Order: sequence, then structure tokens, then C-alpha cells
Amino acid sequence: MKFFLRRYTKGRLLIEYIEFWSGKPVPGKVSRLSSNKREASEQLLEQYEKLLTHLKSHGALLNSVKPEMMLDTDDFSRIMHTRTSKLLSGEGDPSEADRLAHWVRPAVVDTPPATSSNER
Repeated sequence: MKFFLRRYTKGRLLIEYIEFWSGKPVPGKVSRLSSNKREASEQLLEQYEKLLTHLKSHGALLNSVKPEMMLDTDDFSRIMHTRTSKLLSGEGDPSEADRLAHWVRPAVVDTPPATSSNER
């Protein structure tokens, strides 16, 4: 059932549920996803970011929940591939490497290891 909800509703069911029970509209709802899969993944990620912000602003304790966690595996892979390729090509923000290290193997995120003063 969990697979069905993520794969086919793309968050619509969750947003409708929250709107019904809270009585408040959720900002950033995507009415129609792009036909481009990469753009659709970005739209979903933005929708989930706004959803989490909305819930937190109304008192939900979701500080450890990241919007990436709400994506299905295909969308997650697309987002991580895009972020990693931007970082490796030099287009991304260097601070993005720290955030990516949580999601991607350290070998992919090419950050130099920290050296101590005792090493030569």
C-alpha cells in the first residue's frame, strides 16, 4: 500500500488528507507535473519542501524529516544524480557537498578529507 501511495499519487493524497483534517490549504501544490521526468522530480521535491514548511509552521515536529525522504526511489535517484553532476562539474555550491554526503557515497561527493596538523 505504501508503494502505491508514493508511486501513483505523487503526494496528492497526502496533501488532500492534510488539507481535510487541518482545514487549511497547503501552499505549493503541484496541479500538473511536467512531462520531463527530471523537472517533475524537481517539482515534487519543491512541493514536499513547502508541505513540510507548512506543517512545521503549524506546530508539527518534523525537523529531522527531509523532503528527499518523501520521494519515491526513481525521483530520489534523479534528484541525487542532478545534484551530484552539478557539484562535480563545478556549477554547484561547495556547501552542497556537505548536504550530499548524507545521501550519496563519499567517493561520489569529491571533497578532500580533513587533515590534522600532525599529518604530513
